Amino acid sequence: MSTFELEDALKQCVERVARFRRQHQRIGEQNTKAGLIEPVIGALGWDLFDPDEVHREYRRRGPDNPVDYALLFLRTPRLFVEAKGLGENLDDPR
Repeated sequence: MSTFELEDALKQCVERVARFRRQHQRIGEQNTKAGLIEPVIGALGWDLFDPDEVHREYRRRGPDNPVDYALLFLRTPRLFVEAKGLGENLDDPR
């Protein structure tokens, strides 16, 4: 990962958010993940295609609610990312 890749990914995300807001457009959670979250995770050096590094819909135990992303180091979860659609209320307990 280079600093340029991260800066470029963040710049693109900021431009996308601004465009969606100008158009008063709400995008769902899946599109938010694909267009805003995953580019940043990838630019930070995580391999989005390797489930030993990025595990989607991760559950620590079977009955737990899944978290959208678990970022793993040496197959051990180190960081969790929960996503909501752009424009959704983050105070909503769902």
